[in-house]
Amino acid sequence: WTLNAWVNPRDNPNIANYRPLSVLTLAATRAVSDAPLPFRAGNVALHVAACLLLFALARRLGAGSGAACLAACWFAAHPVHVEAVMLAVNREEILVTVFCGAMLFLVAPRTSLGSGDPDARWTRRLTLGVATLGLLALLSKENGLVLPAMLVGTLVLWPPERRVSGFAPVAGVAVLALVVAAYLVLRARLFGQVAWGAIPFEDNPLVGADLAARLAGGLAVLAEAARLVFTPPALTLDYGFDVLHLPPEGVTAGACVGLAMAGAGIAGVLGLRKRVPAAAFGLLLAGLAWVPFSHLLTPASILLAERNLYLPSFGVALALSAVPGAVASRLGGSRHAALLRPAVPALLAVWVATLGLATVDRVGDYRSARTLFAASLANRPGSVRLHNNLGVALADAGRPDLAEEQYRRALAIDPQDAEAHNNLANVLQGRGELRAAAAEYVAALAIRPGMPLALRNLCALLVRAGDFESADGWCTEAARRGEDVSELRRKVEAEGNCHGEP
Repeated sequence: WTLNAWVNPRDNPNIANYRPLSVLTLAATRAVSDAPLPFRAGNVALHVAACLLLFALARRLGAGSGAACLAACWFAAHPVHVEAVMLAVNREEILVTVFCGAMLFLVAPRTSLGSGDPDARWTRRLTLGVATLGLLALLSKENGLVLPAMLVGTLVLWPPERRVSGFAPVAGVAVLALVVAAYLVLRARLFGQVAWGAIPFEDNPLVGADLAARLAGGLAVLAEAARLVFTPPALTLDYGFDVLHLPPEGVTAGACVGLAMAGAGIAGVLGLRKRVPAAAFGLLLAGLAWVPFSHLLTPASILLAERNLYLPSFGVALALSAVPGAVASRLGGSRHAALLRPAVPALLAVWVATLGLATVDRVGDYRSARTLFAASLANRPGSVRLHNNLGVALADAGRPDLAEEQYRRALAIDPQDAEAHNNLANVLQGRGELRAAAAEYVAALAIRPGMPLALRNLCALLVRAGDFESADGWCTEAARRGEDVSELRRKVEAEGNCHGEP
């Protein structure tokens, strides 16, 4: 409840991930078993819950049972969700979506989106439920901030009827705003910051871009995200440097497509607000859910990730659930209605089947770290991080020659990657090439001064080489950075005493 969720902040001071509820669910799973199956089973169960909520919410918004089922199946079978379900730590994305779906399920009938239920009133119990779901989402992941934004957007675009109007909905917004304020204060107290600090260039190359390049890059990322949702191309675990070749030089075709899509989304929400409110509602959720990852307000902590499309695609699925009904209403009793009316559900069914086949194929890549990293690189070359990760997996498997090849490929893409220099040095040291290994460790430290792993490794190498005088300074600095080099320092001190040195 008081610590960084993912990593040791000593090594990654830029990361401020406060996700205690997600971590608590992982701890509960690990208390039962640390085998992969229970973790993945838990994620699958949560994914099923999200799909059932989607079905129920679509029905509550007026979709027929067939259209709601097709939309839920589209969401369930989408390959872009494999990363969120298969990697245990990514259940935070599913948790936020479940809490968001539950909140919208409660709120929708109390607005003009509702079905006219006379008992659908805004009560104190509802206010407490909305606030609780908002808090649970925020404790799962930072993009839980989408919930208050969606609540306000829903109440503004589809205000409650008079019978449920008054101060009750405003009170719900106010209580949720207090929850958000308390959460932000807690983050500031725990981490000394509310937003991100320094973001690694490898994770998001837009951090070093000027405003124009960042906006153009953000729009290009939006276009790529839309491709992943509607026509998922080859999938990868990492879209960082240099997979998408960002930041761009000037205005690119991708930026133009992204701008057109953003404009179409806003026009869709406003234009369909009264004619097809369920579709507009889904588009609003998709748009607001994408804002934290859009790079338009501020650079996000990563350039793009498939797991971050989980909640936006929930909104897209809601919008899709309204399409068959809207088409049928538009056709009315026209001459070709009998032929065209079943065409839309049939096309959706074919789309779902195609996505399902792609999902089965992608799940196979998750057999091991090696197959996952290798398949991701084959699908989308250019990721320095994946070359590093694949190299580590190969080294662990006893293939240092293949690992070295991956590290050198990473350095060919980005010569300033400190991790690749450190990893390459490990291979060279294991082969006995101590001078070359030391040079790589020094290169890593020149790029990232104070890098704890490189300091520890260089300390160990110099002790192994018998250069105790040089090792003394590096070992001292490694200890200062929190690395456990006590045994190595004792050897240095013992050697120094043997030679009469202080």
